[in-house]
Amino acid sequence: MAALNERRLSRRFLMRLPLTVRWTDEMVVGEAETESREVSSRGIYFHLPKGLKSGSPLEIVMTLPHELTQAGPVKVRCL
Repeated sequence: MAALNERRLSRRFLMRLPLTVRWTDEMVVGEAETESREVSSRGIYFHLPKGLKSGSPLEIVMTLPHELTQAGPVKVRCL
């Protein structure tokens, strides 16, 4: 079996970082605590306990640890 070519443009890092995910699905606002599985410069791979409608707005807040920032924990907010 031939190997598939890697199509990702940026390197992925296996990282478990705490995440708070908020969303609006129709008229319902939800929030869940989870953690990342993989992180790259182009995105974050994580699981939510519930499925969301495609295109639902998300807010993700993650805390980068001192080991990455060299300046203490840093919160990053993504929309």
